[in-house]
Amino acid sequence: MKHAFLITAHSNLEALKLLLKQIDFPDHDIYVHIDAKAKNYPKAELEAVTQYSKVRIYQNFKVY
Repeated sequence: MKHAFLITAHSNLEALKLLLKQIDFPDHDIYVHIDAKAKNYPKAELEAVTQYSKVRIYQNFKVY
């Protein structure tokens, strides 16, 4: 069974990486929205954290 995880983040990069590692599984799709106001989020580093899941990063939208 496939699962999709929708995550929104704006700070605490280390906690986000830990969460991505914990939910990494072949049948999981992970979508991460990083608030556009957040700075210095290494997109390539976050996409490389998981071994099985594909991580898709979106940073186009400001959240109020």
